[in-house]
Amino acid sequence: SRRIIKMKDILEKVAEKNGITRDEVESEIQKAIKEAMKSRQPKAQQFWKEVAPDGQTPSAETVITLIAKKVNERMCS
Repeated sequence: SRRIIKMKDILEKVAEKNGITRDEVESEIQKAIKEAMKSRQPKAQQFWKEVAPDGQTPSAETVITLIAKKVNERMCS
C-alpha cells in the first residue's frame, strides 16, 4: 500500500531536525530552486521547462512532487 505523506509534515520534520522554522525551510528551498533554474545544462533546462513552462519559480511542493514522480517512474520501469 502507498503511504501518502503531506508536504507540510515533511517540511516540519526537516525544520525540527535543523532547529529552524518550516517557513525558513521553504525559503531555503525556494532559493535553491531559483539558483538551479539558472543552470545552462541542457538536461536541467529541459527539466525546468517541464516544471515551469512560464519561467516563473515553481513552489517547492511542485518541484519535489515532480522529482518524486520521475524517481518512481524510473524505479517502476
